[in-house]
Amino acid sequence: MTHSCPVCSREAPLRFRVPDLNRRLSDHPFAYHGCPSCGLVFIDRPPDDLDRYYKEDYYQVPRSIEELAARARNEHYRIDIIQQFARSGRLLEIGASYGILCYLAKQRGFDVEAIERDEGCCRFLRDTLKIRAHQSSRPEETLRTLGAFDVIALWHVIEHLTDPWAFLQTAAAALKPGGILVLATPNPESFQFRILRERWPHVDAPRHLWLMPTSCLQSYVRPLKLDLLWSTTEDAGGVHWNEFGWTQYFVNMTGGRLPRRPLRAMGMLTTALTRFIERRPRQGCAYTAAFRKRSS
Repeated sequence: MTHSCPVCSREAPLRFRVPDLNRRLSDHPFAYHGCPSCGLVFIDRPPDDLDRYYKEDYYQVPRSIEELAARARNEHYRIDIIQQFARSGRLLEIGASYGILCYLAKQRGFDVEAIERDEGCCRFLRDTLKIRAHQSSRPEETLRTLGAFDVIALWHVIEHLTDPWAFLQTAAAALKPGGILVLATPNPESFQFRILRERWPHVDAPRHLWLMPTSCLQSYVRPLKLDLLWSTTEDAGGVHWNEFGWTQYFVNMTGGRLPRRPLRAMGMLTTALTRFIERRPRQGCAYTAAFRKRSS
């Protein structure tokens, strides 16, 4: 069975089938296809009941702004990355969850808004962080109503969107000339994916609908007047996801029946043993990329 690749229109044959290994909310195997031309990996079709794969504990909303600040201590790298390319201005986060980046961006002087699908997260963003939060599972539709932004950011969100291609078109249109799109997402060119294949935790079926190589994403957004400025798999987030990948792999292999501490130790050991590979360019589990909208 094949499907046409939504980026380059080439035939994309079936690559693997895999159930929900990370959360075990279903035994149903989900089919993923892979494009031999641009490298995009994508689910055959999202389940009609996709929302049920996001349980309440998926978000773990803090109880106070103090708790949020404590969780944000190791996340400053995100706003530091953004401020390499934009020091201030109007910033929109897509899939903000309970708002770590929103909180940090507001502290740095940005005028912050958010689009988030979860009602509880939106309530926390509005009531506790005093940030304009728009509840939506289709950010491309909401974004059309919000005006122009200097920065649009999404950390590990684009792989969850039903139509990331429509979103990217809308985001490009919503950026001011010279504006920045920053995103992080799993890297299907990674060493782990080549080794673990369908058992790679960052497949995260069926929540991750798309696994996009940097080159695939770059070729799609170039006609939208977005030029790649920078990308890496070696930022603090990327390094964290390397360890998560190995640890969660061992958790999944044992069905979660063993204590978490020894499994995490196995993950850390494997991370240390493979560091010399995963720290090479494009070999890490996740990449972060920044694009600038052309001024003309």
